[in-house]
Amino acid sequence: MGTAVGGKGGAGRKGDKPMLYLKKCPKCMGDVYESRDIYQTFLTCAQCGFYLTPEQEAHLRRYGTVETKTAGVKRAGAQRTGS
Repeated sequence: MGTAVGGKGGAGRKGDKPMLYLKKCPKCMGDVYESRDIYQTFLTCAQCGFYLTPEQEAHLRRYGTVETKTAGVKRAGAQRTGS
């Protein structure tokens, strides 16, 4: 399970602390933190600045991991079929 640090709820509300997900960035494996602007709350990586998509955010908040799609990635030992 993932490591999450911080308070409950969204960042920016009085008394709440933003969430910090350690080593959960799908791009660089950096730390993802919860931030807020005047329109919404979002998750971004502290190291590379990658913004998680709404689907990735929902998966991280619910399951503690970011689902990565591996479609099209050739795995070691896989053989090509066809000619």
